Amino acid sequence: MKSLLCTLAVCLAANLLPAQTIDPVTNPWHYVDNIAVTSFNRLPARASFNPESANRLSLDGQWRFKWVRSPQERPTDFMKPEADVSSWDWIPVPSNWEVQGYGVPIYVNHQYEFADYKAPVSKDISFVERIYPAHPGKVPHDYNPVGSYRRDFQVQSDWLTREVILHIGAMKAGGFVWINGQFVGYSQDSKLPAEFNVTPYLREGQNSIALQIFRWTDGSFLECQDFWRISGIERSIFLYSQPKTRIVDFEVVSLLDGAYVDGILKVEVRVDADIWDQPDATD
Repeated sequence: MKSLLCTLAVCLAANLLPAQTIDPVTNPWHYVDNIAVTSFNRLPARASFNPESANRLSLDGQWRFKWVRSPQERPTDFMKPEADVSSWDWIPVPSNWEVQGYGVPIYVNHQYEFADYKAPVSKDISFVERIYPAHPGKVPHDYNPVGSYRRDFQVQSDWLTREVILHIGAMKAGGFVWINGQFVGYSQDSKLPAEFNVTPYLREGQNSIALQIFRWTDGSFLECQDFWRISGIERSIFLYSQPKTRIVDFEVVSLLDGAYVDGILKVEVRVDADIWDQPDATD
């Protein structure tokens, strides 16, 4: 029995350990070129409800920006608050960097613009010959433009007692997020919002946020549609704060009864609560 209890205790302790975080600076391909990873630390998708209020802080506007043609050329320490990015360009957010003069906007129908002889720019022809289409899901490691973004923002003291969520309306194709130099998470699904709980990374007063976006990821194979292939922070980005106990998602379903006479309204609400801060929560 003692042996069994010991084994159970070890298993429980192992389950409580945080998952190992792969450093995106030294190994971005674990995220960008890995079909097993589409996000890291991203909050579950939810219904949209973000009213304008004093508890919302827009991060739209001018950001410092650096564009490079190859991931090997990308900056690797810019996310640190002490890093000097004053020589970088300014870019409006939201926007697509190709439209702002960085790289080439590409229009194709069903071709993969990064791995197809018909594409107007396919700089890594050796990649095409070697990989495509024998191993779909792989993207170029040489010619794969990367955009790095940074800006500062202010956080008031009362926000630190609440839950603070970062909302990125859309970023294409895959992006990493840092707050005050600390890695927060990663997201693909470039036409969907990405949200991260950034509460543990914030401090009162000035904070910095950094994003690094790869033009192509393995998810780009699922985004091969008849549209312009352009990149960047494509929709609004903002922070919002909520109470520790809060509605985080809801679903509304409206039906008719069996006689098709009366309506039936069904509402499901998901609430998150920090019971450790509420001594009466179990009463």
